[in-house]
Amino acid sequence: METLGPGRRQAVWGARLLHTVHEGDSLSALLAYRCALSKTNTHFNYFFDERPALLVVEGRAASLTFIPLDKPCNSCSDLYSADFVQTLPLAHGRLLELVVNSAPRGDGPDSSSRSTLLWVTTPQGRAALQVNSRTEVDTYDDETETSGEEVCNTQVRYERDGAGNLTAIATVTTCTEDHVQKPSEAARYEWDGTTANFRKSVTTQPDYPVSARH
Repeated sequence: METLGPGRRQAVWGARLLHTVHEGDSLSALLAYRCALSKTNTHFNYFFDERPALLVVEGRAASLTFIPLDKPCNSCSDLYSADFVQTLPLAHGRLLELVVNSAPRGDGPDSSSRSTLLWVTTPQGRAALQVNSRTEVDTYDDETETSGEEVCNTQVRYERDGAGNLTAIATVTTCTEDHVQKPSEAARYEWDGTTANFRKSVTTQPDYPVSARH
């Protein structure tokens, strides 16, 4: 963050509490660690970057696990913000659902933004599934002086068993390119309790309204 600012010693950090679960002598806390450019500098726009982490305290032992949002990169410029959405029960355990917004930091004619839904296992703090819920890309060609826009939205449907436990997540993604809609794409991810992960099944055509999300 300091390298993006006008001077050194202007990056500050803190942590936001997003969600807690207290059961017996066990405490689980979802946090968002934030590194930000100090608001005291009036000559530079305030911006920040966040990373979620899961803190688990059991008796006298504690662990802190940072949840990766993308592949490791030493030269990336994306800035992230994270928020808690809901808890989803499983046959044995539960998942934490987060929404993560990202946008690159920088100047130029091209711009992009992305919102991602992230499902995290607890108490492991491991990302079990990540789906882009909305992406928007604007481009501009200097030679032809033409611009382009692509927007993709994904609707999510949760499948549950008779006890209300999550069994699968189905998605339908619809994209428009320069305001022209493309064919929708569907996917389905089945929860595998043995591996504590999602398994993608064969992609099919959407069998429910695109607006459905529950």
